[in-house]
Amino acid sequence: MNKLQCKLFTGEWENNLFMQVLLGFCDKGYKIDEKDIEKILPKVLESTPDDLAKILMNYLKKNTSRILKEHRADANYFCKMLNSRWKTPINLLELLLIVAIDAGNVFNDELRPKAESNCDYSFDILTRLQGRACQVAGEIISLIKAGYADGANARWRTLHEIAVVSFIISSFGKIVSEKYLDHEVIESYKAMLEYNKYASGIGCEPISDDEMKELTNIKNQLCEKYGNSFSSQYGWAAEITQKKKPTFNDLEILVNIDHLKPYYRMASHSVHANPKGIKFKLSLIPNNSEIILAGPGDTGFADPGHCAAISLYQITTSLLCTNPTIIAMGTLKFMGNLVDEIGEAFLEVQKGLEEESNME
Repeated sequence: MNKLQCKLFTGEWENNLFMQVLLGFCDKGYKIDEKDIEKILPKVLESTPDDLAKILMNYLKKNTSRILKEHRADANYFCKMLNSRWKTPINLLELLLIVAIDAGNVFNDELRPKAESNCDYSFDILTRLQGRACQVAGEIISLIKAGYADGANARWRTLHEIAVVSFIISSFGKIVSEKYLDHEVIESYKAMLEYNKYASGIGCEPISDDEMKELTNIKNQLCEKYGNSFSSQYGWAAEITQKKKPTFNDLEILVNIDHLKPYYRMASHSVHANPKGIKFKLSLIPNNSEIILAGPGDTGFADPGHCAAISLYQITTSLLCTNPTIIAMGTLKFMGNLVDEIGEAFLEVQKGLEEESNME
């Protein structure tokens, strides 16, 4: 404990929140100007919470650049070490993403004119889903590089949902594509109802009665066209699932990728505020629920990394297989082989970390 810390831990300062904040910075190794702190110490005991907040704000603002510089230096060092260890699987996953983006671009550029002239809804949906999947995969890679395994796994959850919908659109085409696009009206209608319910509470103007009436009429027309089941969450898939209110699980089963359900459920823990989510962490080895992880970790990337590769490959497959040229099939064969290599590379690093942990 340094000289300043000893001063702060004496007498009346011991239980002061402001002092605890400053001690926290001391513990992190940040350089605190003792003369600056000693000037404001007499003001602290006489302060109201509002006054204390102002003192703390002024101090932190004055030192923002220095504090952030030191914090970012630590973060950059951590990321450098992490990316050195996970370099091979991360590079392979990034390579897969580049191939997927290029394949989607070529497919879209070559076939969109014809698809638009034929009002091919399936084409538009699949290309947009594949583009969104590439974006989400990029987010997952960024989260892995920054040390957030649970965040990466949570984003894979979205990627899996995109894969399920992509397979459905690719498999059922015209039967479901127009319904899928029209279902945006149902989502907008429900969003408008919820918005109007809370508009006054959030200080916003409610949507006008005329706008609500117009959207309600469109919603009713669509339900009359497709049936009352159309208004449910996945109502656009009611006919193909033969369910009045199909669930996402019904969609997974329909396209035979429900075997990923355990991974999807595990990823959901990082999305919701359930008790499992506050204790289970991919980023901890061993998974010790006594540890409260409030930042990045250097492990746990095998599942989100491999799952991301699988889902991105599935989504790109659902797109390219609608026009199976020899180049498209060759690209998919390469991507499939790369996915296997990615899984092995992530697993190798993960096992190495676990073995090191068991030896400690």
